[in-house]
Amino acid sequence: MKHLFGLVVCCTVGAWVLNACTPTDDAMGLPEASEEVAFVVNDAWLQSDESRKKTRANQTMRHFLGLLGQDSVFITLTEDDNPVPLVSAGTDAQTRGEYDVPNEFTFFDVKALMDLNNTTPVWAENVKIYKPTADGEYWSGDAYWPKGGYTLHFFAHSWNVWEGEGVPIAPLYSITGTTGSRAYKGEFSYQLPEPQTAEQSTPVNDAARQPDLIFAIAPEKTQANSGEAIDLKFLHALAAVRFKFGTLPDDVEVVDAILSLGEVVDGGNCTFAHPLDEGTDFDWTLGDGKHTYTIEGFQGKIDSDETFMFPPQTVGNGVVMKLSIKVGEKWYNYEKALSDFSATIPQWEANKRYTYTISISEYVEVTIEEDVTNTVKSNVRIQNTGLTTSYIRAAIVGYWENADGTRIISPWNIEDATIGTLVKSSEWADHWAVGEDGFYYHKTPVKPGEYTNVPLFDKYELKSTGPETGAKLIVNIVTQAVAKDMAEEAWGVSL
Repeated sequence: MKHLFGLVVCCTVGAWVLNACTPTDDAMGLPEASEEVAFVVNDAWLQSDESRKKTRANQTMRHFLGLLGQDSVFITLTEDDNPVPLVSAGTDAQTRGEYDVPNEFTFFDVKALMDLNNTTPVWAENVKIYKPTADGEYWSGDAYWPKGGYTLHFFAHSWNVWEGEGVPIAPLYSITGTTGSRAYKGEFSYQLPEPQTAEQSTPVNDAARQPDLIFAIAPEKTQANSGEAIDLKFLHALAAVRFKFGTLPDDVEVVDAILSLGEVVDGGNCTFAHPLDEGTDFDWTLGDGKHTYTIEGFQGKIDSDETFMFPPQTVGNGVVMKLSIKVGEKWYNYEKALSDFSATIPQWEANKRYTYTISISEYVEVTIEEDVTNTVKSNVRIQNTGLTTSYIRAAIVGYWENADGTRIISPWNIEDATIGTLVKSSEWADHWAVGEDGFYYHKTPVKPGEYTNVPLFDKYELKSTGPETGAKLIVNIVTQAVAKDMAEEAWGVSL
């Protein structure tokens, strides 16, 4: 008979206490075990699509930070969905890379509740499910279905392992399930490690020591209707907070830097639940403790070692960023209350990532937003996500590929009415001009955080099957921006 060891996880500061017990049929009234349970982690769902990431009033939240020599330095904030670290090491999608094996998310723990005679006894607890081989698709471990077609409710979690001392963290305890309302809930406590001191580590890096927690819930599954595997969609229970250097003056070389965040709440209790609209919700009750967390030798490159993982919390008046930058032999010191951003983003939320960018005013960047449905591309909007008022231009480049994508067949022109229908706003010519170089130029500069006055085009609908059977149309929209007083020098045009 196959049965699973039940592990009751208790937590004390700096230590794990594991009490193992083996349930039996006579004592628990549980059925015999059957086939192994397989799991799949939805990689496509987890990938971060940077072109469609959620941002809120991006560069309208720019604030003056101070002077660096003769240049003004600003800090700006963006918020986007936090991707789960299941991609290759070193990419921007990773928020915390070290899950057991460095730079890999290699296992998660599963607990399963069982519907049995109007009760929900624990069928399996803290069973490790391991990453498949390089060519494998499913995750598996010592988890088995009960015989008899009973329903199971799965809870999965993982956390990155830090080898230091004093990390009181107890994931996944006190799991409850209410079968009638699908109110499947779990609880855990979380406590950030104590901040380091100069005597403990040189350089100090509190961010690298902060464990990350991800969770998934898959309720009401049976062996008969689960299909090939149980689909788990992990979410972060914590908020990722990071700082980076954007564009600094060309003649500035940062020799050293120290970043600190003061008066951040250091822990609390969390209830996570599976609501009717799918997904997972996190409800935090914070503790009273607050600390200052520091990164010495700050690089400002937003890698995993410089990403803070904090309990979600309101960013009140006490949360203050302090930054010291050494250029040559001189230190420049800056301080900013992060509550200055609270008009638009009042709190750090679970499963969100907050990026504070430190740049001079000439930092220029644009983002494309568009809707794509089958053969229709519409509402192509361009936003100035930089730090300065800028001119914007765009090029629409396309070509036909053969069916298997191995060969370019012929070029494509969006203005060719025999291929597709292009719809522009009636005001388009008032705001856009076509240059001799093929670029579309927006006639007026666009302020930080704002969009072009009208979309590049409202809609393009493909109505041709292409130059040969099975041909595919590949369309790229290339955008560029330049500070408003640099357009003629950069592009050779007068706007």
